Amino acid sequence: GIARIFNAYGELKPIGNTAHVISRFIKYLLINKKEFCVWGNGEQTRCFLYISDCIEALLKLEDNATNPPLIVNIGSDVPITINALAEKIILILKLDYQLKYDSSKPVGPLSRTANIEKAKIFLDWEPKISIEEGINRTAIWIRKKIKNNPELFY
Repeated sequence: GIARIFNAYGELKPIGNTAHVISRFIKYLLINKKEFCVWGNGEQTRCFLYISDCIEALLKLEDNATNPPLIVNIGSDVPITINALAEKIILILKLDYQLKYDSSKPVGPLSRTANIEKAKIFLDWEPKISIEEGINRTAIWIRKKIKNNPELFY
């Protein structure tokens, strides 16, 4: 099968300068005690998939291999704006930040969402981990990484 993976995030993903938006936001909020900047106006939407849900889908795809290959989107079908994502992360981390915006930064497409109907039908799969639970699990992991190696994150 062929998987088109949409915005997978979670533990063990890079948290450096090339980090996924969720890891980057969490890391930034935990180490910076200043303002929080969102690129663009924050109205662009994305669907985020927690890594364990992604792995489960890939294993099911392997179990259901076909010839010609089955091509499926692996992602969440619940869009969220970048503004709402940032606010959700701030709330989960129990922090007090003002969102600021930088319209000079690239924002990518206005929407990047996955149609996962084929995955639901052919793989009997859909994501199980909510965005809130995934953010919380990722934040716990990033906090440990920062605590163990703070010099790597400044």
